[in-house]
Amino acid sequence: MPQTGPVPTPSPAAVRATGLPGRARSWVWLALLLMLVAATLARVGDRLPARPGPETWEGSSVAAAVAASDARPGLRQALLTWSDLTEPWVLLAGLAALAVALVATGRRSRGALLLPVLGLLGWGLGTLVKLVVARPRPDEALYDASGYSYPSGHATGSTLAASLLVVLLWPLLGRAGRVLLVLLAGALAVLTGLDRVYLGVHYPLDVLAGVVLGGSVVALTLLTVPGLRPGRDQSSAAKRARARQ
Repeated sequence: MPQTGPVPTPSPAAVRATGLPGRARSWVWLALLLMLVAATLARVGDRLPARPGPETWEGSSVAAAVAASDARPGLRQALLTWSDLTEPWVLLAGLAALAVALVATGRRSRGALLLPVLGLLGWGLGTLVKLVVARPRPDEALYDASGYSYPSGHATGSTLAASLLVVLLWPLLGRAGRVLLVLLAGALAVLTGLDRVYLGVHYPLDVLAGVVLGGSVVALTLLTVPGLRPGRDQSSAAKRARARQ
């Protein structure tokens, strides 16, 4: 006869051993910290002038940048092309495709699939701050960009995509590859920020706020969710590849 009776309740020590409560706390802390970052950026944005005049450094910077690019048709076309290539959805879609390919081939474990999700989360936070602050775009814009100006969605998206790309590929590369990867990621973020100002669709502080937001999402995630750190999420194939280098 099977024994009947109350189902034994796991002890607190056994529950802690599974790691589930710890992971849950990590995600709660991450959510709270990201809300704090978003609220701080919104507070700063509310204090910025809606349309900085030519006597301000932001207004004069945009005017000078637009004049320089508008006087050079080749540069202007290159800026517009870069703008299309660095649309946040384009960068995050590319990151997602790469993550799926690496997981499917065993180069990264399934935890890597969370990285594109974090990118979407950061982009969503940036959109929320945009709606709260509602800062108009500069009058000098060289094309009709929709939406508000602060923070820059392109700057947020490129910083997120570049940083998450480093996290995704870090375990698969040697020292030289990692240095090159960081340099390329930094170039992507910097060039995208300059592109937004030279096209006149964002003020410099819009770009800076986007970089801060994107960088904060990635940095706070790595600090609060240890399982997503590059050295913690390696598949067996990735470990073998690193051992051969």
